[in-house]
Amino acid sequence: MSNDDKVILDATKSWIARFVIGLDICPFAKHVPSTKIRYTIFGKDELLQILENIQMEFQYLLSHKSIETSLIVYPEASQDFNLFLDTYYACEQFMEDLGLDEEFQLVVFHPHFVFDESKADDPANFSNRSPYPMIHILRVASVSKAVASHPDIASIPESNMEKLRMRSYAYWEKFRMDSK
Repeated sequence: MSNDDKVILDATKSWIARFVIGLDICPFAKHVPSTKIRYTIFGKDELLQILENIQMEFQYLLSHKSIETSLIVYPEASQDFNLFLDTYYACEQFMEDLGLDEEFQLVVFHPHFVFDESKADDPANFSNRSPYPMIHILRVASVSKAVASHPDIASIPESNMEKLRMRSYAYWEKFRMDSK
């Protein structure tokens, strides 16, 4: 692992520990042991290479059932959220074309993530803002099990929005950047 990859990996793990788990943004994340999370850093940003990479990650997960989830970090991907979102949609379509949409689910994270019909400076966007662009692969069976065990799954997004809007955009931007 190169020094650059170590910095990227450390920043990603710090963001997960401090933000995702530490602030309970995802109440399920704290129950996944670190040994069941796979991190891949992929330096290419061309769509064909990203699709090849994600297919390899699907294959890895299919043959390694002990791994619960995978985060693929794309530090060289576009800083334009909409361009990366197009890549994410292509990955979702590719997953469906491979017949893996009943096995896996994808989630997009990006430093400039913006929810539909939201303003760019809405603090609620930080629930999906990460230090680097990334695609998170989850096992559908694990998500289903977690959802079934939660007393009020529908309240999570609203609770996160309220929690994040209690602080300013600048506060959350500094918090996110402190992970890097």
